[in-house]
Amino acid sequence: MAVLVTGTVPLIFHSDQGTEFMAEAVVNFLQSKGVKISVSDKASPWQNGYKESFFGRFKDEFGDFNRFETVAELMEEIYSQIKYYNQDRIHTAFKMSPAAYAAKVSENPLHKRGT
Repeated sequence: MAVLVTGTVPLIFHSDQGTEFMAEAVVNFLQSKGVKISVSDKASPWQNGYKESFFGRFKDEFGDFNRFETVAELMEEIYSQIKYYNQDRIHTAFKMSPAAYAAKVSENPLHKRGT
């Protein structure tokens, strides 16, 4: 979805070995785009710290998933929470939201290259 929405293709796609990421359709799509696929070893969450950190915080901040009466209500709240996480929530590593950080980086081409 990120490739389709942003129109950019990553050099590397890293994930755990979850079935949703290792599905034939996902692997074929990434390979057709020339993306190198990288996966963590099974039962090794420390190898994927960013994702583990995201889901840990997401679950803490989201609250009880069973509080919704319909799947549609649950999905709407998940999308809302992800939008909040990316657009408004201050991340400690950035000291700003990811959206603000992305805007800052795009304004300074030298910063993009780590210089």
